Amino acid sequence: NADEPVPLRVGGLKNVYESGDAALVVITVGKEKIMDERRGRVSFSSRLYRATSEPLHPSDHSTLDSFLSAVDDAWRDAWRRAYQLRHDHLEHEWSEAPLRREVRTAPSESLTRCHSSEQLRPQPSC
Repeated sequence: NADEPVPLRVGGLKNVYESGDAALVVITVGKEKIMDERRGRVSFSSRLYRATSEPLHPSDHSTLDSFLSAVDDAWRDAWRRAYQLRHDHLEHEWSEAPLRREVRTAPSESLTRCHSSEQLRPQPSC
């Protein structure tokens, strides 16, 4: 399920811990809409939602397990916040304009659904 976080892999995080470098969790939702290699589709007007953690310093943790636990907690928190941003935005978008919704088909082309019909008309015929 793409809407659920996957377990973290320990190998790279162990290297980060041993090197003393800080880890930063960045979760971005919607990347798959920019370039869908499976279906051969590219989008130029995708919206991304991103959440980041505070830097996690290995020096703040006495053991690798403690560091891994902190990274896992930060990962899950950032994941939850990024998906919540998407949910909140989509909910707001649909509640604000239930009768008029713009559909972007290309960067320079815009179509609009007018009123509650499904007929698409070029802008600004509504």
